[in-house]
Amino acid sequence: MEAKILEKPMQLEKLDLLERRLSRFIERYTKLKANNELLHKRLQTQSEELRELKAEVAVQRGQREKAGAVIGRITGVLDKLEQLQNSETGAQ
Repeated sequence: MEAKILEKPMQLEKLDLLERRLSRFIERYTKLKANNELLHKRLQTQSEELRELKAEVAVQRGQREKAGAVIGRITGVLDKLEQLQNSETGAQ
């Protein structure tokens, strides 16, 4: 009979231990979930910033290409002007 009396307090200790472990698990899970949500929001923000920067880079590249084309046309006009000056100087 004494063995059965000793078993009950041990079972209660095991249940108490299980309750403490489950409480710690729930606490850790809650913290990890909150941290995960924070990281997810941060990732979304950084992804949006990256999209905006990529769009800005595309705009800058387009403007650089247009500027290069304008410079090319100006160089052509200056070459023609130089040719005209040289032909007038040679004619005199």
